[in-house]
Amino acid sequence: MKRLLDYCSISGKSVKSFEGSKKYVATADVTSDEITNYSLVTFDSKPSRANVIAEKDEILFAKMKDTEKVLLIDEESKDNIYSTGFFDLKCHANVNPNYIYNFIKSDSFNNQKNMLSTGATMKAINNQGLKDIYINDIPSLDVQNRIVKKLNIVNDLIKIKVKEINKLDQLVKSQFIEMFGDINVNSMRWDEDILKNNLKIIGGYAFKSKEFKKEGIPVLRIGNVNSGYFKNKDMVYWPEDNKLSNYIVRPFDLVLS
Repeated sequence: MKRLLDYCSISGKSVKSFEGSKKYVATADVTSDEITNYSLVTFDSKPSRANVIAEKDEILFAKMKDTEKVLLIDEESKDNIYSTGFFDLKCHANVNPNYIYNFIKSDSFNNQKNMLSTGATMKAINNQGLKDIYINDIPSLDVQNRIVKKLNIVNDLIKIKVKEINKLDQLVKSQFIEMFGDINVNSMRWDEDILKNNLKIIGGYAFKSKEFKKEGIPVLRIGNVNSGYFKNKDMVYWPEDNKLSNYIVRPFDLVLS
């Protein structure tokens, strides 16, 4: 095992004065591994956090804990300005940037990053924490290239499946409208009632984080629920307590933040 920074280094390039406008990409403008939004800024109007310049084949990843946002910079995205909420890594010679990019997207990296994140309010990894992230010894460049080729095929298949799922989600929504009409105007004139008359609403319990245990009843936190699914990650636990029986999540319950 070696440190990640044995194979790459933190780029320290900041924004210099420029004419006209540039695209500014904040961490919120990145979804997983794609830029989905941006803001146009001038040198005078850009926010103070807009201060990272990245070159082609460098890798950006969000510093915040439990945030998996990674970019491999290409010809188009190298002209953008990025938030200081990203780390910018430049790979050493004989290291395929795609290899490091895929490692940074892995559970191995993100579990280490989360454990090393610090901060009172919003936890994030800092330079010292990044120095303590480890990676398996990287093979020769030829072997890296073969591995990256296979991973790219897998990643392309995953993206195709994600698009299929999104299309199916749109189909479900359109089918709902076809069956029940536009609920905003009640186009099919359904009988209406107050929600609380049809279900029981229970507010969450205010657990004290300092009293969490390593085993017991799993406690669902905001970070454990995402896009309609439970994420069994970074779970915390609470001792058995009959007083909390009213807060147990049961099959077919709905949980919303």
